[in-house]
Amino acid sequence: MMICLRGPIVIATDESGSMNLRTRTGNTRREEAKALGVALANLAHLQGRWFGAMSWSAAKQVRSWTVPPRAAEYPQRLVEFAGHFYNGGTYLPLDELRELVDEACRGGLRPDIVLITDGDVPRQQPEIESFLAWRKRRDVRLFGIAIATPSPLLEYVSTNYYLVPDLGFDQAAITHALGIK
Repeated sequence: MMICLRGPIVIATDESGSMNLRTRTGNTRREEAKALGVALANLAHLQGRWFGAMSWSAAKQVRSWTVPPRAAEYPQRLVEFAGHFYNGGTYLPLDELRELVDEACRGGLRPDIVLITDGDVPRQQPEIESFLAWRKRRDVRLFGIAIATPSPLLEYVSTNYYLVPDLGFDQAAITHALGIK
């Protein structure tokens, strides 16, 4: 049995059609978000932490999974994550994100979430307040990364919010997220 000393790392990536836009690097926003997700998964794997991933788009287009530290299914899960894309709208499922984090949070350890979108994701105020209360209760550190378009909701619910032109590794948001300890 492995004892985890740190909470999970969870990445939640927008899979709306606009994530197919190319950035200055020549990659699409989707490709850059998936690359960041794979890097974070590797970080979790090396640090012996649970890892969770959520891909989301339009309402009811949500796909999520968790994997325990150094699990045998880890490589297959990464391939599935990297290869999946909805190409739909932009609807952030806050309830499903909470469920995913709670599933990955073994032992009540502090979770780190990296949430990536390139659009505003309006939600109803009661849902937002419920999410904020949960975030505070769970002591969640949430890195909100908005690509090219400000996201007032993401800025409001994040403990660390970044508006970046792309997800290149020269962006402070990315180096900060990859420095999760």
